[in-house]
Amino acid sequence: DVVKSRYSSFEEVTDYCKNSADPVGRLVLMIFGSHDEKLYRYSDKICTALQLTNFWQDVEVDLQKDRVYLPEEDLAHFGYSYDDLFEKKYDEKFVKLMEFEVARTKDLFDQGKKLIELASKDSRLKRLGEHVKLTWLGGTAILKKLKDIKYDVFNKRPEVSTFDKIKIFAKSR
Repeated sequence: DVVKSRYSSFEEVTDYCKNSADPVGRLVLMIFGSHDEKLYRYSDKICTALQLTNFWQDVEVDLQKDRVYLPEEDLAHFGYSYDDLFEKKYDEKFVKLMEFEVARTKDLFDQGKKLIELASKDSRLKRLGEHVKLTWLGGTAILKKLKDIKYDVFNKRPEVSTFDKIKIFAKSR
């Protein structure tokens, strides 16, 4: 984000994630003793989804820093411009854009979910599986919060409350 503040395609945004978020998940797997490429791929899906979730959650925050992670191709597809974005124009076009981004982010979470099961079955990774499940539940909870506020990130930053955290913890057991 220091060098680049706009992304023309979703592929460019996910490439950013490959170099920022995904290595963190791989390092955690390595710390737990795993060097399994299949687990890395599932981890990458979850880590990319987490990074994207943060981008969608922080659209307004990033605008203040002159950063836009919403891909230009998607803005154009939904007829929403940079001017609209910087004016914080909340309309049907913006809602459709955010629905689209959140849906494909949820799909990435779902693609990575197998990591929870696989890690939980491996005695070395069992504890990691529990943490991954909590992380997965937390990330998908933010996506639900985005939907609950009808994607109006200009006026409210979706966050997981203490009560939500208790529910997530209970679901993780």
